[in-house]
Amino acid sequence: VSVSRQHWGCSTSSPPPFAECPICLGIMHIPTTIAGSKPKHTFCAQCIAELTHANKYDPLNRKALESNWALADIEVEKSVSVITVPCGYAPKCGENVTLSQLAAHMQDCKHNMVEGEASESC
Repeated sequence: VSVSRQHWGCSTSSPPPFAECPICLGIMHIPTTIAGSKPKHTFCAQCIAELTHANKYDPLNRKALESNWALADIEVEKSVSVITVPCGYAPKCGENVTLSQLAAHMQDCKHNMVEGEASESC
């Protein structure tokens, strides 16, 4: 398994520990928790789905997963959605927005790439 830390937004810092997926090391997208895990074992829905597709084991403790093991974790989703991140068009756009507002902000951002204009990467 190859693991590398991904950038979230244009920030070079890591997400808060409660929001970091232990599989992809990025900010959790659609947090999914393994039922009955203590402490909670929570991952991005896609990450844990791909990892458990062939082998039904908890990747953190290697325990077999029971039926109906995947729980959408609304508590973590709410906590993640209020994390403040810089606009994806930083440094041109200096705005910081919550993750729940990021997609809408980037669509309407005045620094959104205009046709024919080259974009700058983070």
